[in-house]
Amino acid sequence: MRRAAASAMPAVTASVKSKTYEMTINWNQSYNPEVILDKIEKRRKISDNGKVSFTGFEISIFETILHSMLIFPTDLPEVLTRNWIFKTLINIGEKGEINKTRFIAEINRICNSFIETPIQKFVLLTSLSIESNIPRKIFHLGSETIILDTKIPKRFINEANNLYENIKSRISFTIPNNYFFVRITTHGRSIHEAAQNALDSLDLFRSIFNYYENLHSQFRITFDGRHEPVNKILLGPIHTLHDTQGNLLSKDTFWFEENFREKASLFDLNKKFDKSLEFYKLFKKRLRKLNYANEISEAMIRYTRSLDEQNWYNSYLNLWGVLEFLTNPNKWENKDNIKRTLFVYKDNEYHRQVLTHLRDYRNRLVHSNLGNTEIESFLYQLKSIIEKMINFHIGNNLNFQTFEDACNFMDLPVDRDILFEKKKKIEQVIKLFKY
Repeated sequence: MRRAAASAMPAVTASVKSKTYEMTINWNQSYNPEVILDKIEKRRKISDNGKVSFTGFEISIFETILHSMLIFPTDLPEVLTRNWIFKTLINIGEKGEINKTRFIAEINRICNSFIETPIQKFVLLTSLSIESNIPRKIFHLGSETIILDTKIPKRFINEANNLYENIKSRISFTIPNNYFFVRITTHGRSIHEAAQNALDSLDLFRSIFNYYENLHSQFRITFDGRHEPVNKILLGPIHTLHDTQGNLLSKDTFWFEENFREKASLFDLNKKFDKSLEFYKLFKKRLRKLNYANEISEAMIRYTRSLDEQNWYNSYLNLWGVLEFLTNPNKWENKDNIKRTLFVYKDNEYHRQVLTHLRDYRNRLVHSNLGNTEIESFLYQLKSIIEKMINFHIGNNLNFQTFEDACNFMDLPVDRDILFEKKKKIEQVIKLFKY
């Protein structure tokens, strides 16, 4: 399940975290952008009034290829960076030849102009698949504030309901009326950045509560054929952005969950709210102590988004990607993910067999699209392994300086005799060089 922003037509967005940084967009050296830019230049036309246009329908294809050719700072919303491609082509095309040098200079100018835009305060209104019987609570995650409260100011509700009426014909699902409304006070240089900052924070928030619930659910068998997500706490289908008074910032722009299907029953978070809240506070405290909290936050967000899926095959593939991320932060290096995962298990050989069979199943799904009636069992097996890996990162007191250091640590052997032999050799080297 992934969300999109909608105005006249839907456009895919990406998750971001707001912060101040110096900006540089570079070409990916694996590509030759001149090949595409030459084709665009040949299609460039200038009208009598100096406006640029491009002949042929291929320009939209060229835009997507150019986007893949560029390396953007990861914190930028994808909906913005994709828009910058066409804007760059128009800007430089009106003034002269479209080439590699002029393109990269202009897109960096646009990018840095965006960075200099003042950060504004917004409020995102959305909903969660939980009963509305929990007490009012306010949670702070970075610069965002999540407000759980049954008493939503009328202006927010009225504005959102008016938008719901206007978009009924444009969406393929029914908006539930029993989900619990949530407000997130957020910040951004644009509505897209603000919305995605809010949704990132809410997904991190959800991930911790879902993680707590999922730890107590290591196996499940579904008999009625309805594929329910693993997660208990899911996002509602529509997300709207408002000013602090509740007014919609745009009558045409909203964010939605593309594959939304209403949950069969709402989760009663209030039943174990005190214990869940205690776990949330402990997890957040440990997360703050990590030198690589950003990476584990990203892993948690990916974990919960993977388990939001109703399509268990997609959920499985996405979850395998989380395992790869947790064991190999440098995706360009070929590391043994299974070997590193085994580091957190005492019964090494048994879990080697488990991981091998899970990896082989993942490969069959990717290469031959062959499903399996046991997919729910496979999914829960992989889920428990991801949770074990998260627990290693969040629960150790080894004070790794970076995420990469923590992952490299898992390359060490766990056999006592081998470790002591290595220790002996290291001490001999220290003695030899008189360190």
